[in-house]
Amino acid sequence: MALGVTYVSVLLLGFLMGPLATTLAGFAPFGTLHSYLGIVIAGLVVIGGSLGLDLNHGAERVRFIHMSIQLTSLVLLTFQAATGILFLLQV
Repeated sequence: MALGVTYVSVLLLGFLMGPLATTLAGFAPFGTLHSYLGIVIAGLVVIGGSLGLDLNHGAERVRFIHMSIQLTSLVLLTFQAATGILFLLQV
């Protein structure tokens, strides 16, 4: 459970720091594919994290849903990293 809490916390910290960094750099904070993917990923991770808490408390029926949501967020995270690199190369 500690790994899941750390994962969700660090990801949400990055989600909060992204708009701040883009605003300080003089760009629109939510104007790129990278930011839209970040919104979707943050939502998926929060949902997956809440299911993980249920799983930790013995709700075995949510195991596959939790795994599917977290795996989807990881796949999207790789695309988000790629779009972030492309965004930085254009700047």
